[in-house]
Amino acid sequence: MRFRSIVWAACLLVVAESAQACLVPSPVTWTFYNVQFDDGTSLSGSFAYNSYVQYADWNITTAPTELYTGYTYNIQDSYLDDGDGGELILQEAPGSATQLIALYFSAQLPNAGGTVGLSTASFECVLDAGGCVETRYVTGGSVMMADSPTPEPASFVLLSGALIALAKGHHYSRRRLAGRRTSLTLIPMKSVSLWNGPAAWL
Repeated sequence: MRFRSIVWAACLLVVAESAQACLVPSPVTWTFYNVQFDDGTSLSGSFAYNSYVQYADWNITTAPTELYTGYTYNIQDSYLDDGDGGELILQEAPGSATQLIALYFSAQLPNAGGTVGLSTASFECVLDAGGCVETRYVTGGSVMMADSPTPEPASFVLLSGALIALAKGHHYSRRRLAGRRTSLTLIPMKSVSLWNGPAAWL
């Protein structure tokens, strides 16, 4: 009995860990709205993020000026220099890096969605060997979650099936064990007659 309890506990632990992995939502898309630089140009685009996997994708375009060529930061042509739920710093691909963008959010990006403002400390700059030589700062704007962070439906189906199977197996084992404890073994006995006729009373 104790061994079976240990086995069931181990199975439930595995299912619980699998459930946690299944219920982790996929990264969702955050889109930039009304983002302006202090030189009158704008920024547009989006990125994929949640707190479990951090930044999974990005596609952010800045407009050109006389000092800036403008650039589209995407996952193929730029790399994540630094980033967590409070900031996103991207740089052109190594070997050709001439621009960097640093975006600071007014609050940590929540998994539940909503709108988060961009800090005016956010900037884009032109790089040389010594660092930033020309810088333009963000004057306003925000990011908004464009879709809902829902787990994959298949994860719920697999998890539900595993829990039901475990529950049925455990219930069946308990019934078998209870049946063994309550069943009685009947031993056949010879019938013995207690009646020997009238002479027994004399």
